[in-house]
Amino acid sequence: MIGKLTAGQIAKFEEDGYLLVRNTIPADALDALIAIISAEVDQRAQAMQAAGEISDIHADESFARRWHKVWHQHGGEQDVLVGWHACMFSKALFDLWIQPAILDIVESITGPEIQINGDFWIRPKLPAEQITTAPWHQDSGYMPDTAHNLLPAIWFPLVPVDARNGALQFVPSSHKLGVHEYHKEEGAVFSRTDFDPQPHEIETLDMIPGDLIIFHNLVFHRSTLNMADMVRWSVDFRYSRTGTPVEHMWHGGMCFVGRSDDDPASVADWAQVQSQWAASDQKDEFP
Repeated sequence: MIGKLTAGQIAKFEEDGYLLVRNTIPADALDALIAIISAEVDQRAQAMQAAGEISDIHADESFARRWHKVWHQHGGEQDVLVGWHACMFSKALFDLWIQPAILDIVESITGPEIQINGDFWIRPKLPAEQITTAPWHQDSGYMPDTAHNLLPAIWFPLVPVDARNGALQFVPSSHKLGVHEYHKEEGAVFSRTDFDPQPHEIETLDMIPGDLIIFHNLVFHRSTLNMADMVRWSVDFRYSRTGTPVEHMWHGGMCFVGRSDDDPASVADWAQVQSQWAASDQKDEFP
């Protein structure tokens, strides 16, 4: 495990707009979230079986393959377009949000006053699934009025990822281009821009559980098609300096202080975040 980033790593983030950090997140923290996901998979599979939609819940299948086996048998389109959200809210999720190893890396980029912006996604990218194969985009292209603030994302896999099963791709230094204009075509899931890099400009990042990527909200990135016989499970969060405005976004009601040198008493605990969740519309908007 590492602590805060080195000066060289910070310089690389500032130059490229993203940084891959190896062997960062403890296995027990990942396992706790995997247990929540596995329980949700089991619940959904049993509900499908009870409804006569499937005959086999694939209880003995591995974490990486079970949801694919269940959903393939079900034969439907993915029911949540961008990922799993409210069903994943849990103490295990909160513990990853505030995981010291993650906050150390965020602090290296934002400074010690850190807010957790309240958005989170657990993404089951299914094999050959076009709907979760995002085009080239900048996060600020999908988050209004954020281009002038730093809101770094943390992305990490729960299974090994590479070009075969949906790795992330980045274009180094593309965060220096400013935010592009986006348009949404009729029937499309994602808004698009005219950004079209050359193949030699693209970096594909192979990762294993425990690794993470931190990236700038203006850097161009995309996910590739999953061509493997497994689910590419991944997690993403967003952070910023405390006081960065996020109230205008769909997750603004779940923003909370995750670390503070200036006012340690302002740091939220699990009970406070649970109360925010109970009062938030977010739990109903995205199941």
